[in-house]
Amino acid sequence: MPDNPFSIAFKALQNAADYAVGPTGEAYRGFFAPGAYRDPEDIREELAAMHRQHPKVVTLESLETRTLEGRAIPLIRLRHPSLPTGAPRVLLAAQLHAREFIGGETAMEALWDMLQGRDERAAALLRRAEVDVLPLINPDGVWRNVRRIRQRGWRFGPLHRGNARSVDLNRNFGAGYSNRQRTYRWRLSDEFAGAGPFSEPESQALRALVQARRYQAVINLHSYSSVFLYPGYGDNGVDPVVAEIARTLPALQPHEPYEVVHGARFFARTALATAVLTAVRGTRWVHGTFDDWLFNEGIHTLLIEISKPGPLPEHAAEMVLSHLRLFNPPPAERLKAVQNVLPAIFAFYLGVLDQKRL
Repeated sequence: MPDNPFSIAFKALQNAADYAVGPTGEAYRGFFAPGAYRDPEDIREELAAMHRQHPKVVTLESLETRTLEGRAIPLIRLRHPSLPTGAPRVLLAAQLHAREFIGGETAMEALWDMLQGRDERAAALLRRAEVDVLPLINPDGVWRNVRRIRQRGWRFGPLHRGNARSVDLNRNFGAGYSNRQRTYRWRLSDEFAGAGPFSEPESQALRALVQARRYQAVINLHSYSSVFLYPGYGDNGVDPVVAEIARTLPALQPHEPYEVVHGARFFARTALATAVLTAVRGTRWVHGTFDDWLFNEGIHTLLIEISKPGPLPEHAAEMVLSHLRLFNPPPAERLKAVQNVLPAIFAFYLGVLDQKRL
């Protein structure tokens, strides 16, 4: 059936009906089944396996501060034996937002690419820098979502975004922090910013790690939107190095080239979007992000919003009903989404290292 308004409407109704009363619930209950997405325990076991298989390269640690519910935040460090003392360091961070499971999948596949030499850029990065990876920054929030999905085959309602205190960790950092605007001070908001900057143990642990390690480049993995975002996110300017490198990345993507966007314009790319954003949030800016804090610390950082849903008119109803489909590709499509961003991840790090060497 050709794509015309009537066929799109028919598909939209069909998708909504399938989602509401069809087998989707069972499919979503298997979202973390073997061969599908990794749950937090899968990630921990796989990290341990990496250490056993590559003990000369891999170090397993945890961040110094535990979560509100007492969970450790795993850190895996890759250092090739040939690296000289004082080699540069880079960081790959994922699952700051608890419902964005595709970020954890991407971090884990990036680790295997580097350890197994599956990609020349990955191998080159491991020869040039220490690589720290945080595949599970928000384990409390992720575990809550995993349990809900397994128990209910999550069809209806939003999934958890924040930590155990429902704080959006990507609004809790010091640079540009605000909890005055309505969307940041309302506890039921997805973007509740917490009691103050660095009020949460997870953001405190990230701050301590970054200040101790002084990374040259950081990538922060999120979903969805299929974009590369470069800082700043408020009215604090632009990182020209990241902007220049980001513009080269879409050409490296084998499936879907992402858009490159200045972070401050991500939510407000038109006058109408700016007006709506200001009316809803109380501000046109995104406050307190990890990336802006890194930018202020003098660290080059790129945020990648991985993948996006299918055609919006056809999937609008099911995406409103559940955040699972909105923020994560179906399990069968997750590796394609991951493989679409891995070349860009390694190229970004190498681009920053080349800039630093000039």
